[in-house]
Amino acid sequence: MTNGNGEASEAADRARLRDDALSLLREALDWFLTPAEWVDVAAILHGLDLEAGGLDLAEPARRQALEDAVVQLELAEPHRIDAVDSPAEPVPPDIRERLNVLVVELSRADGKDSAPGGKR
Repeated sequence: MTNGNGEASEAADRARLRDDALSLLREALDWFLTPAEWVDVAAILHGLDLEAGGLDLAEPARRQALEDAVVQLELAEPHRIDAVDSPAEPVPPDIRERLNVLVVELSRADGKDSAPGGKR
């Protein structure tokens, strides 16, 4: 049900985006990529810029940034066949930390964990 302004539909879209992003970020923790590919992933994650306002999905610019990042991360996913000359490596510690922070922030984006002092 919507209120005529499509607010329920927008809330459902935000929830779907959040769920898709959470799933992908959790999967990325188990990826094996080349060092160059991890550099690309780091750039995608850096583009979300948590320090400049967090992941408030009600804000259209933040929602668009997350949508763009999800698409870019989907394109960065490892392939089933790896090139022999470019060995894949597990997620580097700094990227693992960034992924974990994003998972926590997105989990809070639905308002369930927004208690004061709960932020890292």
